[in-house]
Amino acid sequence: MFTAILFVCSLIDQTNCYKLVDNRGPYETEEKCLTRVEEMINDIPNVLPHYRTVRFTCNNDKGKKGVEGLET
Repeated sequence: MFTAILFVCSLIDQTNCYKLVDNRGPYETEEKCLTRVEEMINDIPNVLPHYRTVRFTCNNDKGKKGVEGLET
């Protein structure tokens, strides 16, 4: 099982960052988790207008990181 996590930072103050953990999951596969990551990234401008995703990950239930990446 995998949990989607985003790290977002303010466009105005790069030291103002948040860790956002998905509350819909966990998901059975990394692929489903990544689909949820994409949804969350697309929602950020609506929820936190002056923030952008700087990093994301899909952690598995054993505490190990699955897919991880940087947004550009």
